[in-house]
Amino acid sequence: MEFAYIALVSVALCLASAFGVLRRKFGVVHVHGPSMHPHLNAGDRVIIARRPSNYARGDVVVITRPDSPGQIIKRIAAVAGDRFPGGLEAVPPNHVFVPGDNLPSSMDSRHFGFVPMDRVVGRMIRRLII
Repeated sequence: MEFAYIALVSVALCLASAFGVLRRKFGVVHVHGPSMHPHLNAGDRVIIARRPSNYARGDVVVITRPDSPGQIIKRIAAVAGDRFPGGLEAVPPNHVFVPGDNLPSSMDSRHFGFVPMDRVVGRMIRRLII
């Protein structure tokens, strides 16, 4: 009986540890508003990889808002060193430019500027179908 109890506690600790690792590496984010329509809609849930090692143009990312508390989801349009057509300014090192897919309804880098990489929470892996 004592062996079964020890085995059960060991399994429970292993599962708790694995769950903790998964929570640190991945997360679920709820989409609010129409700024990423038609790719994502209000009410969608997405799985993100927290702080992956690299980001690229086209990645959908979650960032902490630079202008108020909370998080927003946007697409990376430009990375460090990229120049915009007709623009004189390049994206500074360790920053990204993040517009929404639905520009008329998006509060994004066009309003608050380049986003430092330390504000990028994670990259979307896929939409969560429930």
